[in-house]
Amino acid sequence: MLLQQPFHNNRGSIATDWTTFIVATQDLGHSDALLAPGSSKPVTITWQNQATALPTQHVVDVKLVRVITTAEISTYCSGNSGANINLAPHMTALNILARKNATETGQNIRVGQDKFFHQGVVLALGSGLEARHGFFCSVLPARGGPVMNVQSVSTAFIQGQSVLD
Repeated sequence: MLLQQPFHNNRGSIATDWTTFIVATQDLGHSDALLAPGSSKPVTITWQNQATALPTQHVVDVKLVRVITTAEISTYCSGNSGANINLAPHMTALNILARKNATETGQNIRVGQDKFFHQGVVLALGSGLEARHGFFCSVLPARGGPVMNVQSVSTAFIQGQSVLD
């Protein structure tokens, strides 16, 4: 969807979690009149399901839900938030943006929402298993500002094989 119009012209500043949210680092209301505050826009996309031979057209309603500012994040992280700031949408947006680079290159396999494993480095374990190394990342609020937690992870994958054997 993000490779098609009207998002294509803005793809460098747009990220998605591939299920629900599209996050933009710029105001899309001023870019091709895509979205204005409080508006929604139907967008026709081409989608090909793995089970079908031909792509189909779908209309997706894109709606501007919230404008997130860094001032709100800074206020919350400085301890002056009061009870009026719900930081969950801010952290969701920051996590989607942080994970964009890990998935864009096509060199990483995404497992779950926040684990990425490199496709090239594989260690055969035997019995149809292979080990892969990767990383976990998440953005969290902390005193003074958001921090990114990055940890090394490893897991076993089942080697590709025919299910008919």
